[in-house]
Amino acid sequence: MRRQRKKRIITRLGPSGPFFVAFFLLLINIIMKDDRKAHGVTDPHKTGPRPKQLVETTIEGLAVGRDKTVVPPDQVYELAAIGCDDREIARFFGVKEDTLRYNFADELTKGREYVKIRLRRAMFKNACDHMNAAVQIFLSKNILGMSDSVIDSEANKPLPWNEEDSVEIGEENDREESEQE
Repeated sequence: MRRQRKKRIITRLGPSGPFFVAFFLLLINIIMKDDRKAHGVTDPHKTGPRPKQLVETTIEGLAVGRDKTVVPPDQVYELAAIGCDDREIARFFGVKEDTLRYNFADELTKGREYVKIRLRRAMFKNACDHMNAAVQIFLSKNILGMSDSVIDSEANKPLPWNEEDSVEIGEENDREESEQE
């Protein structure tokens, strides 16, 4: 019976009827495929890589906060070691900053110290190996305590002046000395 209905529809449309029916069926097929993709159903005959699916895993760390969010201490250290501040790390894990500081103070401190050490190594390498004068001046001021300005100390005070032992310098003194000889 279905064949008869299709034939009747085709005959009613005229000689271009089969084209319109084929086009209509193709359009419906495309819409159905898009609908299946939207609902996560894939074509079993399709080749190629399958879409990724979420997998459940376990995370080792401390359960912090009221909602017991699991935060791995090694990830806190790594984020602090690349220069993230407390606010950024807290937002990454979805906990409050105070909770993060309270539970991971050691990891945050060690990570920040590691950043400082890496920067010092890079600066020393840049100053010594590449002979970068600006970095050398910066390091000498900050590490060695050198400065551009004169620092007031006893070593920088002028020597005491004695009027009795004063020697005058000039042409007249030279003449007097040569006449005495």
